[in-house]
Amino acid sequence: MTPSTLLPLNAFFTIGLLLPLNSNIKDWLITIFFAAFFAAALIFLMINFVGKFEARPLDTSQNIMEIFFMIIPAEAFFRGFVQRELANNLHTKGSTVFAILISSTLYASLTLLKTQSQDITAIAFIFSLILCIIYQLTKKIEVPILCHIFLNLGLQKFS
Repeated sequence: MTPSTLLPLNAFFTIGLLLPLNSNIKDWLITIFFAAFFAAALIFLMINFVGKFEARPLDTSQNIMEIFFMIIPAEAFFRGFVQRELANNLHTKGSTVFAILISSTLYASLTLLKTQSQDITAIAFIFSLILCIIYQLTKKIEVPILCHIFLNLGLQKFS
């Protein structure tokens, strides 16, 4: 399955855009700091896991398209809708863990459809788990969105 055949799936992601966002500058600054810190830590781990990375120029138009048509909708849907709704509506002891696992599994499944690579899918599952935990801790959708953006930009720059 090619990325263009997955494009109609983006329509489902818009459901997550109904989330409340930060309302003041202090919350935004905290969010940006938190996201940058975790993204830097994840990039550091990826570089040490994968090995040698070489710096390369960023493709601005590709990055803008990716941010607005893939990252924001995906985070809003998987974290802001799937994870939040499952955690809030399943009234069991492990509903939060269950919601994190289901959200991460769905995210990794779409990654497998897109890439056909089990290695990338495993990394996507772990990355999604981390983003789910970050969202659960902060209760702010902006943090996983910014983490995802910073991580993708960092990996693109140093891969």
